[in-house]
This record gives sequence, C-alpha cells and structure tokens, in this order.
Amino acid sequence: MRKIKVEQLTAEAFKDFGSYANFLEPSGPKIGAPPVEFYRDMLIQSFDITGSISYSVCTIRPRPFYINETENHYCSGEAMMPMDGNVVMHFSPASKEPCYDNFRVFYVPKGTMVIMRPGVWHHAPYVLESKPVNLLVGLPEMTYIKDCYAFELEEENRIEIENI
Repeated sequence: MRKIKVEQLTAEAFKDFGSYANFLEPSGPKIGAPPVEFYRDMLIQSFDITGSISYSVCTIRPRPFYINETENHYCSGEAMMPMDGNVVMHFSPASKEPCYDNFRVFYVPKGTMVIMRPGVWHHAPYVLESKPVNLLVGLPEMTYIKDCYAFELEEENRIEIENI
C-alpha cells in the first residue's frame, strides 16, 4: 500500500485544486477600520449553469486514515469548510479517472474554506481528534445526484495517510 504525507495548505501547493481562505482569521483587502472591518471577496467560486447554490452540512466521525474512495464533479466546483475541528483532506487534479500517483493530502484548519475546481478528485475529510467535525458544503443544488462520479479504490490502489 502506498503512503502519503500530509502537507500544509499554501496557495502554491493548492493552486492545481482550487483556492482557500481562513474565515476565522480573515486577511487581505478590506473596507473599514475597527470596530467594523469588511474583508471583501475572500473567495470567488463559479457554480454550474443553474445558478442555484445549496449549502449542506456533512458530519464526519473519526475513521482510519486510508483513502479508499474518491469522487469528482465534472460540471461544478465544490466548497467545504470544517466548522468545529481540524481535518486532513485528499485531492487529485481533474481527470477522467483518478490518477492515484497525483493524490495529495492537506491539513485544513477549522474555519478554512477550500474551493475545488470542477473535476478535482476529493472525498470527505478525515478528522484529527476523537470527536465528529461538521463541514459546511456548498454545491449547486442536487449535484450529488446529477454530477457526482464516485470511485472505490481497488485494494492495490488504496493509500495510507501518514504523518498526522
């Protein structure tokens, strides 16, 4: 079984997969000064042609640190933000089928929203503590039915996440 190390989330390392921003520690262009500061346009995401965005919550419980499944959405990006705990999450660049040699795993602190480009392979994150973590998920409405391509990795392609 192949092993993969967890990486820190940086703009350079994550550029092939999308963008991110920490909403609990905002930085960047802003309007105003204390006591009211408006951090504008921290993330920009394009969705599918429907224009409808659905916000959902996905609760992740502790589980073994093995990548055994992955999914993508060819027609839309996806936003995920761990709200109450830190997670690690796998990504692989957009392709017709997952390329297991291109998988990378990033540490995503709570309050940090990652926005994945269309076609990027990913799946539910892994929690780092013994308690569940709730994720805010933003997708075009009903993407999980009309534009979700899931793969279960064959035993020989499963990947162990190490260095946690």
